[in-house]
This record gives sequence, structure tokens and C-alpha cells, in this order.
Amino acid sequence: MQQMPIQQHQFYIPTIKDTHEKFDIDRFQKNVKNERTIIEENNTIIEQIYFGGLLSHKEIIYYKNSPFRIIKLFYNNGNIQRKSVFFNYGNKGIEKGIWYEYDKEGKLIKETNYDEGYAFTWDDVLNYCVSNNIPITLGYQTTSTYDTSIERMHSKEFKRNVWKITYPDPTGVGTGKGFPLEVKILDGNTGKVLDTQKGGVLEPREN
Repeated sequence: MQQMPIQQHQFYIPTIKDTHEKFDIDRFQKNVKNERTIIEENNTIIEQIYFGGLLSHKEIIYYKNSPFRIIKLFYNNGNIQRKSVFFNYGNKGIEKGIWYEYDKEGKLIKETNYDEGYAFTWDDVLNYCVSNNIPITLGYQTTSTYDTSIERMHSKEFKRNVWKITYPDPTGVGTGKGFPLEVKILDGNTGKVLDTQKGGVLEPREN
């Protein structure tokens, strides 16, 4: 069987640096409504949320041509507490790249690389999705949608790290109020398809 050529995705992949940041409380106060702001700038939508306590503010940056978002948490003195990149959609956020954590004075205290152990990278997974017509939702969504989710984990069944891609499948056999889905399990190092599953439902995502 002739293998399909791999297509290269054209999505924007945001990055973060380990530099200190301070929350812009003045801009937040100018735009706040019900303890939340939504600011649209160029190709980004910035959502800022106030929730009090030691970690008082959260900032989420969405990009119009990206399936990823940047999340920043801030202490109540305005200093950054954590910076991270997440895949936008799915039942739970999936980490990308290096996360940075800081103490209340703004000193970097921890770096965690969530991409370790996966030679088949995020770019490779997105290329696989594009090449196989698996839909990828981009940017900030204001309504509930049926979105492809991407997870990674250590599989006891296959005894290795794997990627799990769950996506809407009009030919599936799902039942209930959701949408039929298909699941692909990929080897975390080679990208080889280890398993294909059909059935079940993908519930709408709630913002």
C-alpha cells in the first residue's frame, strides 16, 4: 500500500521565555467587567481573569491561527507565578514544551519540560492530523464545539509513551447526544499507528 505523503501544517506555535513578568493591573482595571477582560490585539485575543487569593490574576492568550494558548498566573503582588503553553482543546489541557514557575519575589525556581520522552513531536502530530484530514480547531471559540483532543501518556498496553488523538468521525458508530468519534494511538517516538478505535461520543466543549 502506498503511504500518503506527509503534509506540513501551517499553524502558529507560540513560545514562552523564562524572563520575569509583571501583571498590568492598570490595563485590567480599565477594561474589567464582571472580574474579566477580553482584549483583541492584532491576531490575538487576551482573556484576563481576577479570582483573588495568593494567585490573583490569570491571563490566557489565544492566537487566531494556533491550536495552542499561553496561560500565565500572577501573584497578588503582580509578579508572575507560572508561564505555560497548552493545547487548546480536549477534555483536559495538554502541556507543551517547558513550563516556568517563580516564587512570589519573581525568582525562577522550577523548569519542567513536558516534551521529554516524545521524539515524535507536537509538530509531527499536527502534520499527521493535517495529512489525514483530522480537524484542528484554532483560536478563541465563543460557543461549544466538537473539537479534536490530543493527549499523551504512558500506555500500559503498549509499554511505551503514546499520543492519543480523538476526533469527530461522521462514519463512526457513536450513540447518545454527542458526536461519533474515532481514536488514533500513535507511538510517542516513531509516530507509528498502534491502534485505531471507533465508537463512543465526543461531548461539546464548554468554554
